[in-house]
Amino acid sequence: MRERFFAIPLNKFTACMIAACAVWLIACAALHFASDKLDRPRLLKIWRIVNAAAAAATVIIILTLTLLERSKMGARQSMLEPFHTIKLAFKNASNRQEKLLNVYVFIPFGAFISAALEGRVKLRPAVITIAGMIFSLIVETSQYIFYLGQAETDDVITNTAGTLIGVLLCVIGEFIVKTPKKRLLNKKK
Repeated sequence: MRERFFAIPLNKFTACMIAACAVWLIACAALHFASDKLDRPRLLKIWRIVNAAAAAATVIIILTLTLLERSKMGARQSMLEPFHTIKLAFKNASNRQEKLLNVYVFIPFGAFISAALEGRVKLRPAVITIAGMIFSLIVETSQYIFYLGQAETDDVITNTAGTLIGVLLCVIGEFIVKTPKKRLLNKKK
């Protein structure tokens, strides 16, 4: 799975990510507009459960890509210099793809968890972004401890950025969906 994942051309993967985000945002909008006509609390509960399940699936995918499908290396490797491999990504297409995929794989993590916790956690964007960073630190530390690839500070940075993008996608989607709804409700008064 890992080799196939990293072999996907970046432009195709980017298009798939954009399409998946669009479908998810449309589903979010449909839910919010349909909830006026249907049982809102029940729909929101279902939406949270669906997003929690999707977040769990995302965690499994991330663990599979980063830990479970890797073979042991001969020695522990680490690159702790911040932005070292990110700088290389500007010069090398292979590094660029790896760093962008690190961002991309954590976008759904941030979006799904954010949607699952909508209205339930204060400071949700900050809390979920920090959770993404901690999850990434656990993955990178595990890679180092169990000789499963190179533990990189830049991976933590790119994974955290992906989580933040996912959270912001969710927050922006909620804002876009709720703003026209509020305007409609104000016009009816």
